[in-house]
Amino acid sequence: MGGRIDPAALGTFELVTESEIEGAFRGWEGDTAFLLANGEVWQQSAWRCRRVHLCCPDIRVWRLGTRFFLEVAGTREIVPVQRVH
Repeated sequence: MGGRIDPAALGTFELVTESEIEGAFRGWEGDTAFLLANGEVWQQSAWRCRRVHLCCPDIRVWRLGTRFFLEVAGTREIVPVQRVH
């Protein structure tokens, strides 16, 4: 699962955390680590590539069963992740 989503479909997902990425954000590719303002670190767990240029975007991490997905505001996409810190 991943790629483009309809935000309304997130009703079946459980919200895990909300935060932001500090500073410039250039997207993700391969094994990108996402350092959040709240100190958590999430790493991409499946290959996806998306180039964006955002400043301090808000993020949400969602759980569906045992899987986690990171949503970056302004992209309308989610990327599979795992928490590393």
